[in-house]
Amino acid sequence: MGPGSFIQIVGRGVSLNVLGNEVSGDFGFEQSADGRVLGQIGNARLAFNNGSRDLLILDNGSGALVATSVGLAFEFGGDLTLDIPEVSLTGSFIVAVNTSILPVNETIDLTGTPQILNLPGGPYVRVSGTGVALVISGQSLNGDFVFERNNDGTILISASNVNLTLGSGIVKVNNGLGGLIVFDDGIAGSIDGDIALNVAGLSTSASFGVRVNTTIRTIDESIVINGTPVAMTLPAGRFLRVEARNVEIEIAGQTLSGNFFFEQ
Repeated sequence: MGPGSFIQIVGRGVSLNVLGNEVSGDFGFEQSADGRVLGQIGNARLAFNNGSRDLLILDNGSGALVATSVGLAFEFGGDLTLDIPEVSLTGSFIVAVNTSILPVNETIDLTGTPQILNLPGGPYVRVSGTGVALVISGQSLNGDFVFERNNDGTILISASNVNLTLGSGIVKVNNGLGGLIVFDDGIAGSIDGDIALNVAGLSTSASFGVRVNTTIRTIDESIVINGTPVAMTLPAGRFLRVEARNVEIEIAGQTLSGNFFFEQ
């Protein structure tokens, strides 16, 4: 073949198992001069299965990939669905995968439209959304969320920069940080943050947290969020509330001590 010629391999409806997760779509591959395999993905679909069914699905995705002797890395955006009761998502979400411990920084152009692949070292398969909304029982948690699936099928959500407003602004939680677990029948978790109480004569310096359990059973789990172990103990649901325990609140110059809960 003459200069500028190439060989491209195209597969449609291809299904891959990546770190225990099913990824499917249309794949096109070319080999670069240094031996790397570069590719682009269309009609991509990722499913997180908990062992009984797909709970999280991102489909209609498109993106880019690179494969070397040390691993596979790719990224694509798409439409995200979380198939559990009383929970929905709005915003833009991206699947990011890197099976190698090495970071990836590539520009891939097989169709005339360059795509940049810039990923930290792995291994991981994660779905992330920045500035998106996680709506639980009608209440909107706005922030940054990362979804990952453990080897045992448990689906975890890391939450940061989370904001929640209750009662038309009477109670606001800002800068929330925490985690949630996705179950077949609901979602549960804890997110701690700063509280603002828009009530005349009422103030507090206490730390409050958002507590969620949309299942009908108690939750007693130990999970790892961003490398940090988190003990999660919650009473049976169903609820989404802002709470603090053993704290003080000032009301019209008087101090009240105890446990405080805010729900809408």
